[in-house]
Amino acid sequence: VIIDNGNVVVPNMKRLGLGDDWLSKQLKIANLNHPRDVFYLSFEQDSGKTVLIPKEKKKGGSALIRYIIKRLVYAVLTLFVLISLTFFMMRMLPGNPFIGDKTVSATAMANMNAKYGLDKPVFVQYLMYMGNCLRGDLGISITYNRDVMTIISESFLVSADLGIRAIIFAVIIGILLGAVAAIKRG
Repeated sequence: VIIDNGNVVVPNMKRLGLGDDWLSKQLKIANLNHPRDVFYLSFEQDSGKTVLIPKEKKKGGSALIRYIIKRLVYAVLTLFVLISLTFFMMRMLPGNPFIGDKTVSATAMANMNAKYGLDKPVFVQYLMYMGNCLRGDLGISITYNRDVMTIISESFLVSADLGIRAIIFAVIIGILLGAVAAIKRG
């Protein structure tokens, strides 16, 4: 084994009929680890040598951090697409949010449209909606005439409790059914 400019050069193992065991022994003699862990293998046809190029040592966790960042970017992108789709699909529905069982005068309708910004172009409404969503302002509920975030926060604990109970139930049933399936195979 020859170490040349930071690279490890060995005879062409294929031509000499030498395998990984021989290379592992030679690298242990040279106080190096197994080639797949430490080196990229590069076979040079012309010179009849196998060159092992050292891999750069990666700092621990950098791959994990990149993975987490990538997933967070995908989550934000998905949320953006869903919010946009919801906005435009709601705008495509026929009718008006103020038309219901009651008859509303034209003046009252114009006032409500101005109050909620529905008299502006759709693109302006979309920009206002996205800005409000980024600030956490979901507006006022037309049905309850209260802030939507207040309504959500009041019912969040009940929903979280129900969700946690459902997960616990699913895990217990899943483990039990998995154990039964493992015991009674076939």
